[in-house]
Amino acid sequence: MSVPFDTVTGEVNDGFDARYKRYELQSESRRLLPAERVCNCMRLKRKDVSAVSVMQRDTGSTYYAGLTVCGLPWVCPVCAAKISERRRGELCQAVSEWQAKGNYLVFLTLTVPHTVHSKPFELVNKLLKINDSFNSGRKAVSFLVPGFFGQIRALEVTHGEHGWHPHLHVLLFLESKPNLLYIHRLLWGRWESLVLASGLGRPDRRAFRVQDGSEAAKYVSKWGIPEEMTKGHFKTARTKRGRTPFALLADSLLGDKQAGELFKEFAAMFKGKRQLRWSKGLRDRLGIGHEKTDEQEAQSVDALDEKLASITAKEWSVILRYKLRILVLEVFRSGGTREDFENLLNFYQIKRE
Repeated sequence: MSVPFDTVTGEVNDGFDARYKRYELQSESRRLLPAERVCNCMRLKRKDVSAVSVMQRDTGSTYYAGLTVCGLPWVCPVCAAKISERRRGELCQAVSEWQAKGNYLVFLTLTVPHTVHSKPFELVNKLLKINDSFNSGRKAVSFLVPGFFGQIRALEVTHGEHGWHPHLHVLLFLESKPNLLYIHRLLWGRWESLVLASGLGRPDRRAFRVQDGSEAAKYVSKWGIPEEMTKGHFKTARTKRGRTPFALLADSLLGDKQAGELFKEFAAMFKGKRQLRWSKGLRDRLGIGHEKTDEQEAQSVDALDEKLASITAKEWSVILRYKLRILVLEVFRSGGTREDFENLLNFYQIKRE
């Protein structure tokens, strides 16, 4: 087995640096948010287990089981990776099975006016309140759109030259073929009047999008971890509308203090808010099953995953002391043995003493 670090210098091999990224970003989030649960995420052993375990999925990837998790997808890149992977799987299942039955999807993008002077907390709360009104009463989406069966709403945000840009993406599940122009005309008038009534100003009609099922399927296949979570270089993580929250976190890690302050503002702004919301009864009607909480998703272990190793409390303390969490996972992912793992810990202890 070729271990993923140089046994003389202790440096990781070329190409491995990118796999540190989630843990590096998590550490930066811990630094910025010292009072949040992310500070202990993937660091403390759970009281109901005897040891920390290294597990391996059928894909070959490795992960830890038996550690406490924060289950905060907005601010924890490590939990976000696992949660979004599972949520995306449910979304893809729902979309593929719905379309396979000959049914239809419509993809909505909903925004509100925003400027650098907008108050971020007010902006997000008003967006969500407007959307609640959009989906209630006699003029609700469910009554206006022909063949409506249910919907899934995703909340997202970026930060750019015009400040915070919170927005919603909505998947409409329809039993009859949609007329997109007709649906746009129906829903736009309703959305415009609600936004104006909120005091946020007149919304941009060009930003109110009604697209077909192909766009819905494309969005679902990419939902979850933003681009900066998968790219090797932090600076590649940008969108046309600005930086995502994890891009801000990445820039903060590189020394951008303003980005760090923006990330803290974002964390407070989105605390307790749900990324995804399924309309009542839709999961059951689609056969998706009971929805787990974010913490349950981050903690879950699949029955078919293989246990590769147990780690003692003393060994775990060494791993934390020398910041070896991801390197240990890589040792086992690349086929390493218990002996290779022990050699890694011994190497770092001798090197640093």
